[in-house]
Amino acid sequence: MAQKIVTVCDQHAAQGQEVPGTTWRIGIMVPGGRLATYDVDACQDCAKPFVDLAQFLSDVGRPVGKPHKSASVVDESVPEADRTCPVCQFVSVNRTAMRTHLRAKHGQTLARAGASAPVQQPDPASLVCPECQDVFGSPQGLGAHRSRSHGVQGTSNGAAKARKAKARDQD
Repeated sequence: MAQKIVTVCDQHAAQGQEVPGTTWRIGIMVPGGRLATYDVDACQDCAKPFVDLAQFLSDVGRPVGKPHKSASVVDESVPEADRTCPVCQFVSVNRTAMRTHLRAKHGQTLARAGASAPVQQPDPASLVCPECQDVFGSPQGLGAHRSRSHGVQGTSNGAAKARKAKARDQD
């Protein structure tokens, strides 16, 4: 005999009522925190805050990994070539913002980045944590996450040097 599985609204179930609902998977990350994911079964009435939040996010928010719409005014006195990242061709609003971008996104200084050939950027699909499937914007971010969250040792030269230094300090 086949059974039909019915999802019941969590809030109504807490009150002893059986109101059909659908499952919402909701993830939230507070600044500087960890991603917490919750499954919530909600009826149409109880899901209204989720529907409103989804609408708000589509109207105001931006998907993770998409560039932020900056309110900064472009410094037109600086030629675009001087505001363009030599690594990924990102055009910033001024020279200072471009230097900040180089340090944050590529771990390079302007002198080092300008002297080297353009660096091949990794495919974003390859920056997925194999343990939890979180997606990262840079290899450094993925490595730091795996080290901190999952205890996986890095394979970069910097990670190897850090391990050696830590072992030396413990002796």
